Amino acid sequence: MIPVGYAQATLLFSGNAVPTGAAVVLGLKNEIAQSANDVASDVLNAVSTSGILGRLTTDITLSGIQVKLGPDVNGAYYAAGVSGLAGGSPGDSNPNTSLLVAKNTASGGRANRGRSFWPGVIEADVAQGGVLTATGLAQYQTQCAAFLTQLATNSVPMAILHEWKGVPTPLPGDPVLVTSYTPSNRVATQRRRLRR
Repeated sequence: MIPVGYAQATLLFSGNAVPTGAAVVLGLKNEIAQSANDVASDVLNAVSTSGILGRLTTDITLSGIQVKLGPDVNGAYYAAGVSGLAGGSPGDSNPNTSLLVAKNTASGGRANRGRSFWPGVIEADVAQGGVLTATGLAQYQTQCAAFLTQLATNSVPMAILHEWKGVPTPLPGDPVLVTSYTPSNRVATQRRRLRR
């Protein structure tokens, strides 16, 4: 659920490392009531300024962005293609492997945290057992922290948007701001269901 004063941004990726595409979804607080187009510009600025794509493979490209402002029913929507933003590290990437980044808040409980999956982790950064190398992890930590800081600087700090499925009526929880955006020391892999 996207309440008034908040937004949801979806970063769309394409390229050889993500043959069927990939997406990173972010909840945001729209602090100064910007248009959906302006929120998209602020998010793209944060991606570019923070260098968050810098260590990801050159085989991915940020190819589009979608922004939906709250409320869900009639909030503005914006979608656009993106060019010029691609991963910055040459190297192969397994299509089912992503950088897992935890969204931490000052509030406790499972409902007050989240995660993102960034595609395009280069194989050189992944050691045995899916553990990130010390060099790779350190750079990802720096880039994720810079991304979170730049979003806040641009007046669209990252937030956890809730949707409670209560009975008999769904009751939305208040969104909470993300206080740290921390990459895991282990990559995330896609689980595939085998059908017989």
